[in-house]
Amino acid sequence: MNPDITRDWVADLRSGRYEQGHSCLTKIVNGMSLDCCLGVQCKLYMERHPEHRHEVDQRTNHMTYFIMGGILPEQIQKWSEMATPEGTIRHPFMYDVSVARGSLLEAGIALDDWDAIQKSGQHDYYQLTDLNDSGLTFDQIADVIEFFADEL
Repeated sequence: MNPDITRDWVADLRSGRYEQGHSCLTKIVNGMSLDCCLGVQCKLYMERHPEHRHEVDQRTNHMTYFIMGGILPEQIQKWSEMATPEGTIRHPFMYDVSVARGSLLEAGIALDDWDAIQKSGQHDYYQLTDLNDSGLTFDQIADVIEFFADEL
């Protein structure tokens, strides 16, 4: 992943400027924007590329970026240099619980978060979309992004 974008995305996730949402990039509820961690990346892209517009689907209240509402659009994925539109992490720790726990501790992620991470995984990989929807906070996801930036 592009290191400059990683740094700015992580800072945005920790900034407190965004309310965390689930199941889509961005949803408008009672006039308030609720963002998935990837929705925050989309907003970072839009801030830097004001010539591009996003739209709100009136049926679902989901904000769409380049017609995408659930995963990173190809344009934003290429810009950030993420390998997948879901933020997939494939790492040796996924195969060994003891290695996983050590990696998480090294990343500064509390072990009580391990249950949420375990529930979100597909055994050999994890996706930021799943971590977001499994209950990890933006601060915790920012820790994961920093630690596994080379994997993203």
